[in-house]
Amino acid sequence: MTYVISGLLIIANFISSLLKGKGKLLSRMLLVFMWILFWGSYNNADYLNYRTFYDYVSNYGAGFSTSDVGFVMLARFAAKFGLEYHHFLMILSFVGIYLITETAKKYSTKPQLVYMLYFIHPYLLDVVQIRNFFAMAIIIYCFRYIEQEGIGNNIKFVVGVLIAFSIHAISILFLPIVLLKKLEVRRLALVVFIVLLIGIPLAYSNFFQIVASKIVGVQRVENYFINRARFGFLIQFFIQFFIFLMIHYSKVVIEKRNGANKFVDLVYKTNLYLITLFPLYIINGTFERGFRMIMILNYIVFSKLYMTSNIREKGIILGVIFVFAFLLFSHYIFMPYRDTVLFPIFQNNLLFD
Repeated sequence: MTYVISGLLIIANFISSLLKGKGKLLSRMLLVFMWILFWGSYNNADYLNYRTFYDYVSNYGAGFSTSDVGFVMLARFAAKFGLEYHHFLMILSFVGIYLITETAKKYSTKPQLVYMLYFIHPYLLDVVQIRNFFAMAIIIYCFRYIEQEGIGNNIKFVVGVLIAFSIHAISILFLPIVLLKKLEVRRLALVVFIVLLIGIPLAYSNFFQIVASKIVGVQRVENYFINRARFGFLIQFFIQFFIFLMIHYSKVVIEKRNGANKFVDLVYKTNLYLITLFPLYIINGTFERGFRMIMILNYIVFSKLYMTSNIREKGIILGVIFVFAFLLFSHYIFMPYRDTVLFPIFQNNLLFD
């Protein structure tokens, strides 16, 4: 049944995107369905790990030595109220989805398009990787602060990043955006080029492992450096660079038709900055999570491009990004994780069983 509901909601929101309006009813139905799939999921790839972690915190009041302190505090707080794991997940996913919807509604006049694309990819990975999901929701929500000028807004963004960092360490990647946002694109591109020039050779040494262990501890980074990628990182290089080109095209068209847009410019610079992750992909493809955190922001930019286009262009743009999202789903979820992510999420749910 969940497969049928998913298909119907995707088709309905696709059609809604072609029509005028924000499609509130259909988008809310999709969001509620996503929320239920999230907290009701069990027996997926990381379910046992998170369940064991929550039970441990409930019994001993502390996490494991490798646990992120912010996530431990959230679990401890929930456990004090006698909440079971799925109750904790119900609240956490609700807050995360709320932060996502507030971001989408603030910047897009077609939020249903953003939700639909996110549901296709990378939502299912977020259901499994709970810390990454919640940290991502905080990060993208805080972009409203960094978009604006003023020390106060910069401080709010930094605080948000640090809170996200306490939940998932990879969030620290977004801290430099406070400084990078004011750089001209040419200078930022030069910085990225220099980082790649230095970073790619260093990726074949222990340099990044030593630095990371100093920041978050040896035990927490060890697994990231055990199984180094061979040539798979080239695919991630291509995908990320292709998305960057799509954002670049969107930015050029949007600015030509509607003038400069601070949000679009910020997302563009963030995509450019995150190209510096390429050396880390050589070490381990898991670092792709850092880039995945801004996919919703990218979808918002695509929705802005869509809304600036004429009727003929809208059909083409919607078709292209829809197919592209499914290609990402195929590459990141269906081919490698259908048995541990896709099937368990749709076939094992507390409400639909």
